[in-house]
Amino acid sequence: MPVWNTGLCPLLKSSSHWRREEIIVPKPIPKLIGSFSVVNDEFVDSFQNVRYLCLPKRDVHWDLKTGIRTYSVPNQSKRRIDRVLKFMQTYPERVSVSGDNSNHAKKVIFPDFVCSRGFLSSLMKIPYPKKESSDRYVDAYPIRNKPVEWSVLATRVRGTIYFWWTNEWTDSIDGSPATYYGYKFRQMITTHELNKPSTIDQPVDREKFSGVFDTKLGKHRLLYAGEIFGVDSDVILKSHSDFLKPSVKIIQMHTKVKNMKYSNFLKDKLMHWWCKTVLIGAETVYAGNRTREGILESIEPIAVKKMPVMAPAYWSDSVCLKFTIAFLDMVKDMMKDIDDPDIIYKFSFNPNVSQQIKYEIFPAKLESSVLPSWYIDFLDDLAASGPCVNG
Repeated sequence: MPVWNTGLCPLLKSSSHWRREEIIVPKPIPKLIGSFSVVNDEFVDSFQNVRYLCLPKRDVHWDLKTGIRTYSVPNQSKRRIDRVLKFMQTYPERVSVSGDNSNHAKKVIFPDFVCSRGFLSSLMKIPYPKKESSDRYVDAYPIRNKPVEWSVLATRVRGTIYFWWTNEWTDSIDGSPATYYGYKFRQMITTHELNKPSTIDQPVDREKFSGVFDTKLGKHRLLYAGEIFGVDSDVILKSHSDFLKPSVKIIQMHTKVKNMKYSNFLKDKLMHWWCKTVLIGAETVYAGNRTREGILESIEPIAVKKMPVMAPAYWSDSVCLKFTIAFLDMVKDMMKDIDDPDIIYKFSFNPNVSQQIKYEIFPAKLESSVLPSWYIDFLDDLAASGPCVNG
């Protein structure tokens, strides 16, 4: 297939039109419209996998290597967007919005874009590409040291563009010790049973709990699902209305090496944390300070709103958002005349090859189409029942 340039140059040194200081970009305000558990890699409409914050009451000295020898990296789904689609099929009334006037009172409007949180956070970081680690890390972190490449498939049906990010291995199936330390830390400061602390010998549980969010970026309305590591709550969550109570807060947690170079922390990890947490409305990240050998020595809460203020010399939240909006603008304009699930656009970026995002068009059904047939049937049935599904 021919490959064309989109004209959009993400890197700071290559482009400036989306970095103009006078353009003010409001921060995303994600609206939680639902949640689900992931059991055996499948969507389950329940709160069974939610974990509650349970901080230790004394100083910590945890060996995060505990259990690593018997831990096996779970197989990851290559079709994560299916879980968002299952939610849309289950709760179309939460996903859609009514028309603004009497002529469109019965019109159902689906979002402009549907995707995963992982795709959006990766998109936000593109202007600041991460350099490959030095040779001493290549063996320990083989997946993270792949060449810096990024690609996403897109299709447009009834006015909504669906993204299937093909690079979702980045955070989830890395079998490195550092990744396991992060999972173990999350387990140790959260619990399935309210106010009942986890113990160090409990095996790491990788069943997931995700929220579904609706937000605006620029003039675009987006719907996406993102994993929620834990919630700060004094009540057991049994319903969506419980989750929406002001006292319930989404929290995230990550680990970092305590003596890592501070500039590297600000430049890389902090931006990564901000991009992930701002999209799910988390207010706090609990950072576990550990040794390189996996011994956790302290826990530090960091306010998400302070993260961009901590690292203005290395990255800008405004640049991250402006570029993301510029990308969405471009895709929406290029695909405005498409209404066919079998026409797939592939957008890709490899800074080692070109400074521009490139695209290909596949006009025939692929083996791995973005949308499964059951979802197309759902859209057809919804349209036939009366409301018009349109972005």
